[in-house]
Amino acid sequence: MAGIIVRAESKDLNQFEIVEVRKNSAAYHADVHEGDKIISVNNLPTEKMNLTQLNNFFTSKPGKKITLKLKRGEGLIEKQFRLVDEI
Repeated sequence: MAGIIVRAESKDLNQFEIVEVRKNSAAYHADVHEGDKIISVNNLPTEKMNLTQLNNFFTSKPGKKITLKLKRGEGLIEKQFRLVDEI
């Protein structure tokens, strides 16, 4: 629905990097990039989440608004999109 694949990193597996953005997906159109690190989803810090909890945000119902705070390079950016049913 979001069109991204995320990998858990760090010893505690609570840091998340986007490893794939599907072309023409909601995340793609919101200018989310491979290599972006997810800091928060809908203002909830990801450091207290596991990968399943994080992925649940991206697979909920179509139309749900997602706000990502991302670390890209040395800066922090925010991207927003709505989940879409791609089938």
